[in-house]
Amino acid sequence: MKMPEILKKIIAKFSKKEENIGEEEKKKITIFVDGDNFNSSRRNLEIGLIDFEKLEEILENFTAKSLNIEIENLKIVEKKYYIFEKKLSRAQNFLNYLKNLKYEIIAKLPENINIYHDIIRHGDCLKFDVLILVSINNNVLKKIKFIKKRRGRKTRIIIVNSKERLSEELKEISDAYFYLNDIKNEIKRSMPE
Repeated sequence: MKMPEILKKIIAKFSKKEENIGEEEKKKITIFVDGDNFNSSRRNLEIGLIDFEKLEEILENFTAKSLNIEIENLKIVEKKYYIFEKKLSRAQNFLNYLKNLKYEIIAKLPENINIYHDIIRHGDCLKFDVLILVSINNNVLKKIKFIKKRRGRKTRIIIVNSKERLSEELKEISDAYFYLNDIKNEIKRSMPE
């Protein structure tokens, strides 16, 4: 599928030029989505329903282009969607949709403790080469710094958030980032029939 023109512009504008990390082996991608922050951004951007398959495709394309890796050398190995436990029962249809797309649904603890834990645990276990963090906030800055210090260039961090919520600190520590604002039309999902 051809990459949307807006994505090409985003990559040209925001990706940091880095050395090629693309050996011939597949690079493992892990995606963590902070569902509550993502849902808030989605509402603020008036997106409606999200097509997560399309979002993943955009994330893969962005990763390939921004890190100078052939898309065939990338593989999404893990996808987690974090949601506060009290919201689980109200979101069952949506969560079933995500489960069908192979997302692991994680009931979030207060203060995002489990996201912190997963970032550190996965980084230590070398479970990924590229970590894509969707709609996270500055609470994870220390954990990302820890991973970057410990693993150096072995782990690339890509951050996706709305323009209003992506802090300068997160932009600085990431290897690449882009705004949900710029892809909102591409990731809209039509209402189920």
